[in-house]
Amino acid sequence: MDELVDTFANRLTYALTIRGIKPIELAEKTGINKAKISSYMSGRYKAKQDGLITLSKVLNVSPVWLMGYDVPM
Repeated sequence: MDELVDTFANRLTYALTIRGIKPIELAEKTGINKAKISSYMSGRYKAKQDGLITLSKVLNVSPVWLMGYDVPM
């Protein structure tokens, strides 16, 4: 696998920005509570596999990219 080039928190924030989605909207669309989304964005926690898959589907990005690896979005 390619190397880690960014953090999950940075990638999540970037994906939200380019998709024009607010964190509260992401919480509603994914069913992940807003406190957990906030923790992800602050870098306090990283999503586990099921959450990562859900987030990547809603944001239309690769889960591996969202994890911070140097792969296409």
